[in-house]
Amino acid sequence: MKMQQTRNLVKKKKKKQRLKEGDFFKIELSNDEYSYGRVLKEPLMAFYEGTDDGDKPINEIEESNILFKIWVANDAIKSGRWIVIGNKPLSSDLKKISFLISQIKSINI
Repeated sequence: MKMQQTRNLVKKKKKKQRLKEGDFFKIELSNDEYSYGRVLKEPLMAFYEGTDDGDKPINEIEESNILFKIWVANDAIKSGRWIVIGNKPLSSDLKKISFLISQIKSINI
């Protein structure tokens, strides 16, 4: 019986989560701190500046600067690796899809 309990603890599955526009999520970092992101228009996600102990309210996260927006495979959230902590409707600014575009010039030597 004890062996089975040990296996259950080791194989503890993370809860599958549904993904919704406006979801805030936290990402556990290797130093026991968390960073935060938000689901925009799937698969676009925004990632916020700063880290903390994982207890930041979503209102404070929302007021933080967005570092970047990037397309992300949603498996990290759906699998439970990134934990959804709340949801708020997106502002009109966040509903706009914008990308940073740069041109790389090659130089032949």
